[in-house]
Amino acid sequence: MEIYYTNKALMPRQKVSRSVKESVKWKHDCVDDVIATTKLKDSKRRRTISERKRNYDLFNNKIDEAHFRHITNPFNISREGANTFKLPATLQPYDILFPIFNVLFGEEHKRFFNPIVRVVNDSAIKEKEEITKQTVLQALQEFLLRNVEQDPNNPPPTPEDVVKNLQKSIKDMKEETANLFLQFYKKKFRLKDEFAKGWKDWLIAGEEFYRVEQVANEVVIKRVNPLQTWFFIPENTDSVEEASQILEQTYMTVNEIIDEFYEYLTPGQIDELEMYYANYFPGNELINPMTIKTVESIYNFEGEEYALDRIPVFRVRWKSFRKVGNFYYIDPQTGEEQELLVDESWQWDRKDPMQRVEWFWISEYWEGIRIGADMYIDEMIRRRPQQFRSMDNLSKCKSGYVGRLCSAQNSQSTSLMDRLVPWLYLYFIIWYDTELALATNIGKIALIDASTIPDGWDVEKWFYYARAMRVGFVNSMNEGNKRMGINQNMSTLNKELNLEMGNYIQFNIQLLQEIERKIQNTAGVPPQRLGAISSSEMVGNVERTLTQSSLVTEDLFRMHTLTKLDACTAILEVAKDVYKNGSKTLQYVTDDLQDILFKIDGDTFNNADYGVFVTDDMKDMEVLEAMKSHAKFALQNDQMAFYQLADIYTTESIAGIRAELKRYYETKQQQAQQAQEQQSQIAQEQMALDKQKHDEEIALKQYIN
Repeated sequence: MEIYYTNKALMPRQKVSRSVKESVKWKHDCVDDVIATTKLKDSKRRRTISERKRNYDLFNNKIDEAHFRHITNPFNISREGANTFKLPATLQPYDILFPIFNVLFGEEHKRFFNPIVRVVNDSAIKEKEEITKQTVLQALQEFLLRNVEQDPNNPPPTPEDVVKNLQKSIKDMKEETANLFLQFYKKKFRLKDEFAKGWKDWLIAGEEFYRVEQVANEVVIKRVNPLQTWFFIPENTDSVEEASQILEQTYMTVNEIIDEFYEYLTPGQIDELEMYYANYFPGNELINPMTIKTVESIYNFEGEEYALDRIPVFRVRWKSFRKVGNFYYIDPQTGEEQELLVDESWQWDRKDPMQRVEWFWISEYWEGIRIGADMYIDEMIRRRPQQFRSMDNLSKCKSGYVGRLCSAQNSQSTSLMDRLVPWLYLYFIIWYDTELALATNIGKIALIDASTIPDGWDVEKWFYYARAMRVGFVNSMNEGNKRMGINQNMSTLNKELNLEMGNYIQFNIQLLQEIERKIQNTAGVPPQRLGAISSSEMVGNVERTLTQSSLVTEDLFRMHTLTKLDACTAILEVAKDVYKNGSKTLQYVTDDLQDILFKIDGDTFNNADYGVFVTDDMKDMEVLEAMKSHAKFALQNDQMAFYQLADIYTTESIAGIRAELKRYYETKQQQAQQAQEQQSQIAQEQMALDKQKHDEEIALKQYIN
């Protein structure tokens, strides 16, 4: 029996036999260690949780005044003193980010995403090559046997034409099934909306994660909150797919826990969940990263998220090892040596010299779930059902989590929001200073010597006459001046104090406009992209500005597209495992309300590696916009049918639109050719009638003569 370490700060040994891994203690120790150490091992190239939470708050127009205390309280006055000497202005978050981010959200929603599935393993490619070879040979044989002169109007295709058509049309049955399944999943489960949530995480937090798994014999993909996920990834990679450890910590109510894990919870565990409150689970840090702190700003929040009746739920995955071997034996029918992959429980005749096993270790992922401090779901602490293995590399596997960090090459990840934060903070500070200037902008103040006020008058009476009658009474010979020996007129000593702040306020407004322009340029969303186009701007200049600005954000869209492709690949891999033991008929409805029925054969679908590819979505958008702009001219010139406009607006495939237009134009040409032939035939018939009539007239004249 192998021994393993039990210290929670030290991961139990993973290179152990299956009997050790089946023990409850080994499973619980592994889960506890991943929960205890993953946060410490979390990638240092990630932004801190506070910075990511700050970005989400800024997007929702909420700020923490502690970040601006050097501006609002420059002399570090205590809280009580600050309430006494409160300045006549309040720091407020002026929202200028909402239109910028919403433009990017809308553009991502409008972009085409047409994943194309291809079989990438060697055996399937060889099958394609064999089909191509046989088809070309058959076409060549027909070409040599047939005599072109016998049928000059219908010559057989040349071998070059056959090869060219095969490169465009040959498809594997597995590929067709995978493409149909991916379209079915996009429509039924609204995959586009799930990717939209990840796109928001990508722009705000600089991270985008999804969890793909099998739940109740169905493929499920869920967006994972970046604030509730920690992982240990290799040094020179930004992807979480092959992380050594992954921890996802969520906070759920008792009802949510029972709804998700009712199949595995025992009655005693359900009773324990009802009795215990999230704060009463001992030995855990129950501070939710999603908690909205109570801040000193115009937005105050009472209470904390973790004070609610929620229980922490820990989902963990880690890389372990598995012992497998290649079993070699002699086939009694052919007499040749055969090879079979077996696991460590394989039994064979050790006395037979013709049989042997070569053992080696490969990687494999395990998963587990713990609720609170010590409630384990033992049935779900297991080797993962889907290892996402490659048929070319047995040891290579993936975790089922898909996602990556934004711009984290040799540095800390930086999102679009992170790049805007310095400018945004400066924008808030300038507005705060402008509010102070507006509060103190009281114009000119008269300086009045109190000794010149007439005897018996108080200040209020003097201001009353000055305000009501615009007359100021001055007694330069009052008793106060006489006692001081001053007898001359003191009215010339009265002056004014100019507190006019108009120029300073105007300067701040111009500075705010410049900062706003800097924010738009940094984000790559100028006013033209927001729809603010001046009437004096030329069309070419506007198009050039839009093109250049789109190049600024194109890398963000490109990386997001790669993440979506990885997610689609993971969906297909899980589907292979879900449907491997049978077949199932699926149905979905397209945008033009067509019913698509197809059948998945589990054995055929499972025996392949799939690669998901995508066309250039930016180029597709340009083609679609060109089609839309020229569609009305084609419709006016009778070059397009009206129903085809609906196809352009509803079809997501540019290739499909192009094929439909090509088919329409071919039909149009055939109709035109038929009409021309019909007109020619009518003309010939008319000429024959005219000739017959002419001959009859001549015959009649001859008869009369």
